[in-house]
Amino acid sequence: SFGIDFTGNTISGNAGGAGVDIRLNDNAGTNFESNIQNNTISNNGGQGVNLALSQSINANIQDFSGNTINGNSGVGVRLDAINNTQYSMVMGATGHNTVSGNQDAGLGVTMSNNAQGQLTVLDSEFNATTNGSDANFNGEGIAIHLTDNAKLPSLVIGDPVAGTSGASNNASHGVQISIDSFSQLTNPTIQHMTINENGGDGINIERRGLGVIDNFVINANSLSNNAGDGMDIAARAGNLTDEYTISNNTISSSGGRGIAFRVDGDGDMTTQLNGNTIRISAERDPNNLKWDQVGADYVLESTGFFLTDEAARAHINAGAKRVVMSAPSKDDTPIFVMGVNHRSYAGQAIVSNASCTTNCLAPMAKVVHDNFGIVN
Repeated sequence: SFGIDFTGNTISGNAGGAGVDIRLNDNAGTNFESNIQNNTISNNGGQGVNLALSQSINANIQDFSGNTINGNSGVGVRLDAINNTQYSMVMGATGHNTVSGNQDAGLGVTMSNNAQGQLTVLDSEFNATTNGSDANFNGEGIAIHLTDNAKLPSLVIGDPVAGTSGASNNASHGVQISIDSFSQLTNPTIQHMTINENGGDGINIERRGLGVIDNFVINANSLSNNAGDGMDIAARAGNLTDEYTISNNTISSSGGRGIAFRVDGDGDMTTQLNGNTIRISAERDPNNLKWDQVGADYVLESTGFFLTDEAARAHINAGAKRVVMSAPSKDDTPIFVMGVNHRSYAGQAIVSNASCTTNCLAPMAKVVHDNFGIVN
C-alpha cells in the first residue's frame, strides 16, 4: 500500500504530457490512497490529471477538491479503470473545482473489463471544453463510458448544498453517459447542475446491448440554450427495462427537443415525470405490449403493418379494448371519417380512421357533394 497527497502545487506549462500522471498496474491488488487539493494545473501538453488504473489495483482518491485545472491539451481530469480495478473518488467535497478550457473532456471516465467504481462529483464545474484528438471523447463537460461488465453504483453528479456545479459552453454534450456490454449503472443521480450553451445535448444518456441502468434520478437541474436536446435518453437494443425519475428540472431554449426518449430493439424504459409514469417500449409483436399493465384502453395503430382485423387484434390480446388504424384497412375492417360517416359507427372494437389524405379531402368533398354535387 502507498499514498500520495498533492496539495497547494502549481503545475503548468509542461509540454511533454500531463500535469499529474498516475499509472498503477499491479496484479497483486496494491492499495493506493491520495488527496488532490488546492492545486493549479494548467497549460500542460496532455491531461491535467491522468489516473490510469489496471490489474486489480484498489485506488481511493479521498478528496479531490479546490483545484483549478485549465487550458490543458488533453482531458482536464481523466480516469481509466480496467481489468478488475476498484476505485473510489470524491470531487468537490471540501472546495470548489474549476475545470475549464481543456480538450476532449472536462472529466473523462472510462471503465471496462470488470472494473468497479464509486464516483461522487459534488462542488465542481466543467466548462469550455474543446474537441481534441482523443477517440474516446468529443469535447464533453463530463463523459462517462462503461463497457465489458464494468459496475458504477450510486454515481452522483452535482451538489445540492453548494449549488455551483455545472457543465456549460462545452463543444459537445454537457453530461454524457454511455453503457453497454453487461455493464451496470445503478442508482445514479444528476442533481442541481447548471448545464447551459453546450454544442450538443445538455444531458445525453445512452444504453446499448445488455447494459443495465436502474433507478436513474435527474433532479433540479437547469438546462438552457444547448444546441441539441435538453435531455436525450436512449435505450438501444437489449430486452431490459431502464428506470428514470425526472423531476423539478428547468429546460429551455434548446436547439433540439426539450426531453427526447428513444427505445430500440426490444428495450423498455419506465420514466416518471413529475410523478407521472410513462412506459416507452420497442416491441415487434403487439401481442407482447401488455397494454393492460398501463391501463391503455384505446390504441392508435400507426405503424402501417397491422391493417387487418386479424393483425390489429394482437393489441386486443395484449389488453387494449379498442384499436384505431391510422391508414385504410386491407380487409373488410370498417373505415370511418369524422364528418362523413362517423355516425354509422356501431361499437366495433377495431376500426380504421382512413388515411391523412382522406381525412383532409373527404369532409370538404362531402359538403360540396351534398350541396352542389360531384359528378366525377
